Amino acid sequence: MTTRSNVGEVRAALTRRGVTERQLDLVAQLARERVVAELGSTPDDREAELYRRLDDVRPTRVELSRWIDDYLRRPRVESLPERVVDPNLTPGVYRVDDVVLVVKYGRQRSRLYAKRLVDGSRAGRLVESGDARPIEFEYAPSAIFDVRPEHRMSLDDAASLCVRYGRCVYCNRALRAAKSVRAAIGPVCAKMFRDAS
Repeated sequence: MTTRSNVGEVRAALTRRGVTERQLDLVAQLARERVVAELGSTPDDREAELYRRLDDVRPTRVELSRWIDDYLRRPRVESLPERVVDPNLTPGVYRVDDVVLVVKYGRQRSRLYAKRLVDGSRAGRLVESGDARPIEFEYAPSAIFDVRPEHRMSLDDAASLCVRYGRCVYCNRALRAAKSVRAAIGPVCAKMFRDAS
C-alpha cells in the first residue's frame, strides 16, 4: 500500500523518468474529481490507489499523458448541492439559534456576508451596573446560508443589546447623540430591524 510517506518517493522516481510535476499534480487531481471506479469510491481511496499503480507501472511522460486523457473523458464525481443565500435576505441584524448575526454587503456590494456578535476581550464601555461589556464581531463564513428573513431581530431586541453593550449592534459605533442613547439605537441603523418604520 502506498502511504503519504512514500508518495514523495514515487513522484521523485517518476520525475527521473521524465514525468513532470505538473502531470503528477493533474493526474492526482483528476483521480480525486472524476469517476474512476477501478481506483476506488472515495477521493482519498482513488488517490492512494493511483499512487500505488504509478509505483507499480512507473509510466513514462507519454504514457502518463494517456492516463490523463482517459481521466479527462470521464464524468466528474457528483458534488454536494451548492448552498445558496436566501434571495430575499437584506442587510440587517438577525438571531439564528441564539446567535446574533450582522448581515452586510461585501466591498463590491454584490454579495452578503455575516458576522457573529461575540463578547470580545478588549475593554468595553461601562454600562449602568458599572460593568464593562466588550463587543466584537467575527466573520462567520458559512452562517449566511442559514439566515432567513424571518430571523430578523426586532427593534426592541436590538435596543436591549445596544443598552447592554453601549454600542450599536449593527455598526458597532458608540451611541453619543442624546436621541440615539434614549432610543438605544441610531436612526440609520434602526432601519436594519424587523419592526422599524
